[in-house]
Amino acid sequence: MAELVDALVSKTSEFTLLPVRLRLRVQKYILAAVYILYSIRIDRYYVGYTKDIAVRVHQHQNKFYKGSYTVQADDWEVKLLIEALSISEAIKMERYIKRMKSRKYIQQLIEDKETLKKLKAAIQSD
Repeated sequence: MAELVDALVSKTSEFTLLPVRLRLRVQKYILAAVYILYSIRIDRYYVGYTKDIAVRVHQHQNKFYKGSYTVQADDWEVKLLIEALSISEAIKMERYIKRMKSRKYIQQLIEDKETLKKLKAAIQSD
């Protein structure tokens, strides 16, 4: 089953070809996470979302996407990982954090569990 889920994540166009019963079972496993990375070298944070944090961090570290914000450094480390979100919740949360355009807010999310709880509640109530 894990191989099937991996294949579906990387080839989403094939997802619709699955029988409905199998599709419903697989959807339970396709969750996303919002992550905040920090680079000591450039003293900056980066916010993103992904279905596979290990692969995504590897891509950031190895400058997989040329011209992206994260190519400026290769010492990115995960400061916060918010898991078990639906894709739509992850997108909403990422956009919300980015719209804040606030280093102070990001640091608050990392350090204060209450701020993180409020953000989760706000996203899930939409």
